[in-house]
Amino acid sequence: MIEGVRMFIKTLFRTRTALHGTALVLCGLCAGCVYSARYPADWPRPEAVGEGCPDISGTYVEHGESALLDQVGMRSAPASLSDYFFGQGDPRDILISISQLNEQSISVAEVHAGDALRTRDLNQNDDYSCTDGKIWFDRGNWIGEGSVEDLVFYAGGEKARLGFSGTADGSLLGEFHTRGAVLAVVVPIVGGEDDYILWRNAR
Repeated sequence: MIEGVRMFIKTLFRTRTALHGTALVLCGLCAGCVYSARYPADWPRPEAVGEGCPDISGTYVEHGESALLDQVGMRSAPASLSDYFFGQGDPRDILISISQLNEQSISVAEVHAGDALRTRDLNQNDDYSCTDGKIWFDRGNWIGEGSVEDLVFYAGGEKARLGFSGTADGSLLGEFHTRGAVLAVVVPIVGGEDDYILWRNAR
């Protein structure tokens, strides 16, 4: 969301003479823009779970499908599980394996040709929380202060939540929510996205 706003500002603030008019456009059009996806009818049914941590053990394709991308042509939700858990994806054709270590920890591994590449163990409270039958990861991003075309000063931040649960066919379902705000000159720009991501069962 933040990167999209930054590019939007850069496009609009090309000339100094457009400054005041552009600020009015931003104020009128961009305050409170939230894009929300509908759960796709052709996706597998979400698995009914309780209030605690769901068991999301399984092996999944590495890249997920975004409901918001299909419906409105945009998304900021993470499509790559490898990028999300390891910071940088592997260029090879890999799968992602998730296993339940115990009631309060899971292990995530990249798998290529049957061999585990990178593995990461995650613990409840330290790395994630469990509410509403999902495993939630919370991340924030402060973009600091800067300028576009040496003209627009901006500062802002974004908070994103990604909750994992299962589906009836053994796929991994992500529920993604992001909210952010940027102050450009004196114009506050806020927005967000609500998306569903599906990583298909690879077995």
